[in-house]
Amino acid sequence: MNDKANIPALGISEDRNFRMHPALLWSVIQAQAGTPEKALLEAVMNAVDAKASACDITINETGYRISDNGRGFRNRAEIEEFFETFGTPHKEGDATYGRFRMGRGQLFAFSTTTWRSGAFLMAVDIKARGLSYELQSDLPLAEGCAIEGAWYERMDRGEVIRVVYDLTQLAQWMQIAVTVNGHQINKLPAEQKWSLETDDAYFSLKSAGGLAVYNLGALVRVYPSHQFGVSGVIVTKMPLQVNFARNDILLSSCKVWARIRRELDVMCGNLVKKKSLSDYERDAIAMRFVRGEIALSEIRNLGLIEDVSGKKRSLSELLKAERLCVVPDHKDWTIGERVMEQKIAFVIRLKTLHRFKVETPEELLAVFQAQVNIPEDVATTIEALRDAREWREWRALEQQYPEHGVFDHINVVSLKEVSAHVNDTYELIPPDQLTPHQKAFHLGLQNASKHLAQSIRYIEGLKSGERNFDECTATVRQVVIGRSDVADAWTDGETIIAIDIELINRLFDSRGSILGIVAIMLHEYCHNEPDQGGHVHDVNFYELFHELTCGGALSVARWVLLDGYAKAIAELGKKPKPAIMQQIRHDSKKLGDAQIPDNGVEV
Repeated sequence: MNDKANIPALGISEDRNFRMHPALLWSVIQAQAGTPEKALLEAVMNAVDAKASACDITINETGYRISDNGRGFRNRAEIEEFFETFGTPHKEGDATYGRFRMGRGQLFAFSTTTWRSGAFLMAVDIKARGLSYELQSDLPLAEGCAIEGAWYERMDRGEVIRVVYDLTQLAQWMQIAVTVNGHQINKLPAEQKWSLETDDAYFSLKSAGGLAVYNLGALVRVYPSHQFGVSGVIVTKMPLQVNFARNDILLSSCKVWARIRRELDVMCGNLVKKKSLSDYERDAIAMRFVRGEIALSEIRNLGLIEDVSGKKRSLSELLKAERLCVVPDHKDWTIGERVMEQKIAFVIRLKTLHRFKVETPEELLAVFQAQVNIPEDVATTIEALRDAREWREWRALEQQYPEHGVFDHINVVSLKEVSAHVNDTYELIPPDQLTPHQKAFHLGLQNASKHLAQSIRYIEGLKSGERNFDECTATVRQVVIGRSDVADAWTDGETIIAIDIELINRLFDSRGSILGIVAIMLHEYCHNEPDQGGHVHDVNFYELFHELTCGGALSVARWVLLDGYAKAIAELGKKPKPAIMQQIRHDSKKLGDAQIPDNGVEV
């Protein structure tokens, strides 16, 4: 049977090609034009593709001039195919950067342009003429290619400086000499010292900042350091696959980047062996753990978690807790610290959630569990092997997850729930209830308070220009001893500073420092309002605290406190506490006439 005979007549059939409306080209030209400096970088990259060895750029308020010594446009056919036609693909190996010959459109978007190359001149003004251009031919031969541009919007001097600076960053590692306004802006990678060099790229590592990736010397993007685990600079020797705008790498398909990424993974893996980590490095390790690239056993003792007090804590410490709590607001940090100290719950700041790219503590635990627990499909397989009494197989499979269930005992609780177990009252202790050593230390604290008030008056006097510092506003605040489960110290902002008695007792038991107590007093002096139940540190607070600490107020106040305590305890016929005796002896020359009895009895 003839099948064609059964096909109904369809009329005339022909093959047609799709076409692009000029409006689409116009849209593409405008869309890919990010900044003037990026457009100028495209011209430098075109010079490299034209086999130039140098590119010279002059930039001013009205326009620019770009010239190179490349091969230029040698005949009309090249102009029609490579200049007039957008999207003509490059042949394999004929260009370093180019793919679809679209980059020149970025210059069109910011300026009129006049191109002079070979025996030709091309004048482009898309705002006045749209997508048509003027072509002149049979002119005297011109070497290379020169582009004269006039900005559509005149720049001021500051804009010119910014464009030059940004272009310098973009073209910093280009492989030909690039000069801007008479100064060479790039360095040749082969002449520099690098942390690592492979067949694919040069690597220079830093301890902080992002990861700047240069595709054969042209900046593609600065990636956040946590994304790949390192900070620094990478300059590739091989071309990367980048997106249409050349501002991102095609991470999933670029084979060159895949090899570079393996080197980065090795570098990032070495971070777990470092004794000290920056926040950038902590972020990078956390992300590698979230992606399943690092095992819990490798990082469990690293300080990846920031608790409510700002201290770096490890996952091992978290695993010892049964409750996890997040304090989102700094005004609740004080009560959160008490909850943490009393081991009611493990309290963290929001920063930890952000580090692991989650929004809630429940999500954080889920991320941890996902990295260590047996997946559901594997658990189903294990169960089937158990039922089939395939002991060796299911045990071998189960042993691949040695950390299974280690986070399952932790429950998320709210601060309101756990703070109910903390006493948040502020109680003052009458002086007659203090021990002799506490009374003596109280006297030393009062002397230190006088010195801190004098230091504040001095700083205020310098700021105001007052000659008589006694007329400045800072007054001596009375120091009292108190008791609170939520604060080491507190103030009414004007007349008193209360020091928690446990802070003093910890010092007597060698669990604190005198300088630390003085710093807390200074902290309270910088508050001009009551700080019970939460407080805010504004710019004035930080400025005053900074000036006092840098001015030596802490060290002098420490000596004044020691001196006052030593004299007071000597009058009582007693020895200083052993934890303080060593500091007194160390400062004996500064303590002057303080008498320390040899036969006193410590109580």
